Amino acid sequence: MQKTLKKTLSIILAVLMIAATIPFAFAAEDYTYDEATDTYTVYTFAGLETALTAGGNIILGADIIRDDTTVLTAVPENITAVLDLNGNTITTAPGFNYEIINVNGNLTIKDSGINGTIDSTASSVSPCLRVEGGSLTIDAGNFICDTNVALAVDVFSGNAVINGGAFTNFNVLDEGKAVINGGEFQSEIWTSGSLIINGGTFYGKEYTFGGTFDIYGGEFHENPSKYVAEGCDITENDNGTWTVTCNHSFTNYVETTAPTCTETGIATAKCDICSIATDEKEIPSTDHKDEDCDYKCDYDCGYEFEKPEEAFKPSLNAQTNADGSQIRFVACVDSLNYKEVGFVITNANNKEQTTTKISKTVYNSIVAGGKKLTAADITGDEDMKYILTYTVKNLPENAAFEVISFVVNLDGTITYGETETYTVADMLA
Repeated sequence: MQKTLKKTLSIILAVLMIAATIPFAFAAEDYTYDEATDTYTVYTFAGLETALTAGGNIILGADIIRDDTTVLTAVPENITAVLDLNGNTITTAPGFNYEIINVNGNLTIKDSGINGTIDSTASSVSPCLRVEGGSLTIDAGNFICDTNVALAVDVFSGNAVINGGAFTNFNVLDEGKAVINGGEFQSEIWTSGSLIINGGTFYGKEYTFGGTFDIYGGEFHENPSKYVAEGCDITENDNGTWTVTCNHSFTNYVETTAPTCTETGIATAKCDICSIATDEKEIPSTDHKDEDCDYKCDYDCGYEFEKPEEAFKPSLNAQTNADGSQIRFVACVDSLNYKEVGFVITNANNKEQTTTKISKTVYNSIVAGGKKLTAADITGDEDMKYILTYTVKNLPENAAFEVISFVVNLDGTITYGETETYTVADMLA
């Protein structure tokens, strides 16, 4: 008997020791979390509340029921969450008086399974989703409520974009904005805010109470002509439905892919009417270009530009008068085949003071130091024929200048000479 008791106690102790190595089951019952993908898989409504509060990717791992009648479940402000219904269902218990999910932050709902659903019919008065200052995007799913007293989606304030899904009642209030691009809507749609419909199927009537309501596309089982936007057509079909289509117009194209010398580019425009439809047009390929002046095509196509012969650079000299109150800058050129000849003069004591001066008078010779000098005399170059000057007067003793002479060629290009520095003190020394 004693041996049996010891054996039993040993078994119990072993089981307890094994159990002690297993993580406590709280988190696993409500949700699991994959840190690598920032993904919660939730199995209870408590797990869903935790995931929505944290944000990130959320997968509904089972059908769950909302049975908490006091706490409001919300996606908090500044939190972004993506909820995948994964073919499962969220329902409410009878007597529940709050929306299933309140959107204060950013929530996207999709369904990677089949017939993923949020259903609030058991609570009678509660909507499935309420947008209150946040942003809601729905790509897929079923959203069901008691159509007599509740709403599937209530955009109280903030924004909603509906790209797909099936809905019962849908509402946009004063401070709310919604855009419907697709989906099925079984009952009425109301708005006192801003509502745009670009597509989808609508079985109920549409109502506006002081808001804006514009329809650019979709199929309707009640005549929506009151709300059809300008520039769109409405057609009554043989089966008693109406189809609204936008007469797309595209004018404001923006370059989205730049052309190169070997590839065409792409310009894209949104429809001037509905702002949803887009159009693309081809941008022809461009010529080779060399903005960095290395004589190689900037598109790395292998093309090399022919290097031009070295352009003529004007010479530069300067003379000062006896007391140093004036400096005459002298440029010499080889011909008159230039549009302009001038000087860029910078005050060496204040680099922000820079001026460009064009010399208007051409000389065959000038007098310097009591001697008559030609361009060849000044430069020592027999090819130099003409002289152009610019004089700076009333100079202080510490005057100093950085000067560049230049010519404007007949094709409009500019060729600069070398930068020279002149100071009154050095020239008088």
